[in-house]
Amino acid sequence: MSRFILLLCFIVVVVQGDWINITPRFGLPGVAFDISCVDSSDCYMAGGDNSGNTAMVYRFNGSQSGVVRSTNLTAKGDLILMTVAMEGSSGSPKGVAAGLSFLNSGIYYATDPDTFTPAGDGLVFIAQSQNARIAGSNALVMMVGSGQGVAYSGDYGVTFTNFIIPIQAPGGGANARYGAIVDANTWYVAFGAWPENSFQSLKSSDFYPYSAKYAYDRKLKKLVRKVKAPVEKPSGGYSAMIVKTSDGGKTWEKQYANNSTFYFNAIDCFDANNCAAVAEGFDQDAGVKVFQTTDGKTWNEVFSLPSNPGSDSYTFMAVRYTSAANIWVGGGHDQSLEKQGVFYKSTDGGKTFALDSSPLDNIDTVTAMDFTTGGTGFAVGLSAATGGPAVLRYNP
Repeated sequence: MSRFILLLCFIVVVVQGDWINITPRFGLPGVAFDISCVDSSDCYMAGGDNSGNTAMVYRFNGSQSGVVRSTNLTAKGDLILMTVAMEGSSGSPKGVAAGLSFLNSGIYYATDPDTFTPAGDGLVFIAQSQNARIAGSNALVMMVGSGQGVAYSGDYGVTFTNFIIPIQAPGGGANARYGAIVDANTWYVAFGAWPENSFQSLKSSDFYPYSAKYAYDRKLKKLVRKVKAPVEKPSGGYSAMIVKTSDGGKTWEKQYANNSTFYFNAIDCFDANNCAAVAEGFDQDAGVKVFQTTDGKTWNEVFSLPSNPGSDSYTFMAVRYTSAANIWVGGGHDQSLEKQGVFYKSTDGGKTFALDSSPLDNIDTVTAMDFTTGGTGFAVGLSAATGGPAVLRYNP
């Protein structure tokens, strides 16, 4: 009898402490770039599919037998929605969604649980965004296009003001790719650029570069691997920078800059002083890295993994704080022909990171994640089995 009780306890611990694949069988879009959840049973995903819904926000109930349905959103010239950031409750969610657009801002805000409406004036005409964040009524959308910078809203996305960031990243050409917003005044923005000759690139206008390793295929409406085989080591072309404003975009401070072998992806903050950002590069001197600030000023590399393109390499795309001590990092690991999604976690505020033991054999990579206030985690990525999106859940 005691053995039986112990076995049951062990099973509960594994289920509660693991990331599990809950990818729905039906209703899932052709691509899902981002996920944001208002609670453990109500999530929103940004993406699109092959049935004409090229730009769409999808609502998902967060369960293993999940139900996915489209929200009411009429895209106006948008090619794809790449990010969503939500707050509030299931009955009264607030938030924004944004993406790639050539005819309007490409930004929408939630007017009710199932409806997204185009945002107001004050935005650039040609817009590209793959990241948005929200803190209370304050929303921040990274903007790349005719206005390099960010779009800020203090009213849950109803209206926006565009801010040009007057600081150039080293080497030039780096974009404001990811951001973190603490409050109405304190914002961080992570920049990144990578060399064209680092890998064999997809140069057709049918592909939108999502990272050095992945691109959005406009014909297939899917996220695909941008690279097939590594070529010679690039001679420059990488650029990474982190900037901060403490006065709501009036002035900006360059806090970190580098143009050696990597660029930044996601950035996240627990508060105004404690933030983390992930970086990656794809030659033998690069690999993946986690940078952190604990004073809101100085950034230090606190974790890294090496990269050997073609045989053993990593990608880090996502980072999230769940407390001052707990930091999650999401990405992927390539070993020859085997591809596997990975999570790394710090439980000591960024001093050390360890590989999470969750089995992710059918996941190519993790591209984005979010956690509810209760600690339940959700992530989206690329399925190694189908080439379509994958959805994961973490039960604390």
